[in-house]
Amino acid sequence: MLLGSCGLPSWGHSTVNDQTREAPFQISPALLAMVQQVPIYRHDDRVLHRGYFDGRRNRAESHEGCLLSASPDDETDEAWLEIAELGALPLWQFEKVSGFSLVDFHGVPQRRRARMLAAAADAGLVERVSLFKVRFWDSEADEDRFTYCETAKQAKEEAAFNEGTYSRCKGFSASDELAKFWNAGRSGNSVGHSAVFDALLAFLVENSLPSVDGIVWWDDFEPTELSAPRIGLFGRTLGKVTITKLLEA
Repeated sequence: MLLGSCGLPSWGHSTVNDQTREAPFQISPALLAMVQQVPIYRHDDRVLHRGYFDGRRNRAESHEGCLLSASPDDETDEAWLEIAELGALPLWQFEKVSGFSLVDFHGVPQRRRARMLAAAADAGLVERVSLFKVRFWDSEADEDRFTYCETAKQAKEEAAFNEGTYSRCKGFSASDELAKFWNAGRSGNSVGHSAVFDALLAFLVENSLPSVDGIVWWDDFEPTELSAPRIGLFGRTLGKVTITKLLEA
């Protein structure tokens, strides 16, 4: 699991308005060519959303940023209800006759991600930065984990707390424009270093692939490790689906 910058990740099902945001600048031909090659998954079943559509109880941060958080099935919905400690929230069902067209986030190879980030840096959408990567062993999950810190002091403290190690590395941070996009409709104003590619991919897909409904993260289904598959839908998708309330708050 990839943790957020110098701390635990936060969860919360986000709410977006039914509108498409305009790109603040023209997407470069290089980026456009790469985003047109991302893998697309067709989800023919319904998706489920916990929350409201008027911004109430909208948390400052969400794994899916400005996208509308959803679950691909009942099992993952129940898992996220517990993982995110969402409490009593309305349950909604979204159905689309033609199925949902979703970018498979984990299906984008690491090398292509690196090329997309480099092209985005050249276009001014992200910025190259120097970071510190903290690695440590999670005995409960029985696996290696890591997180990013911006300063040596933060990295040293994080490594000491987790009995790990740290080293300097190259990374990327979101530009003001990308951070504004990712936090639209939310109280947050930044993008964690571990989520920069998530924000970049969402920005590029929303503004260059109009037939795509959102992004799916096929994370491992391990609720005890705070992990489960998840979907982020673009606001424009709400106008193309049948919405049914299944459960009141």
